[in-house]
Amino acid sequence: MNSKIPSLKITIISFLLFFINAFLLMYFGHFLKEYSDVPKIDFQINGYTIDTVKELFSDYGKSGRNLYFWMTIIDIPFPFLVAFFGYSYFGYTWKKWNFKIVYKFIVEQTLSKFAIHNLLKITNLQSFIRTFQFTKYNKNKLRKT
Repeated sequence: MNSKIPSLKITIISFLLFFINAFLLMYFGHFLKEYSDVPKIDFQINGYTIDTVKELFSDYGKSGRNLYFWMTIIDIPFPFLVAFFGYSYFGYTWKKWNFKIVYKFIVEQTLSKFAIHNLLKITNLQSFIRTFQFTKYNKNKLRKT
């Protein structure tokens, strides 16, 4: 057996690490709904404005922002765990295919785009949470009539 191809044991371990990380993100993310009805920044598919961010983090209050901060810490390994699981799973299940193609399209693309983007986003969010002076934001400013 080729040593470059992950074993079933490595594939299972990679899945468990990925699953635990994803579960923790969803579990703690559920508690953020107690603070605000505005979707978390990560879930705002159409983008967001500074007004949305101010409203969201003002609604969270200090304890909600603290929870969000620690959730970003949990989020740091997520793209790497996705890449590790993808590498392990596809490497194990596609043994008969050219492994270099699988590695190139799954691991390199995931690490180069998703992981770097996610780390930059997390770094910016953590900096924002630590430095921005939050006051109760006037939600009437967001309403466009």
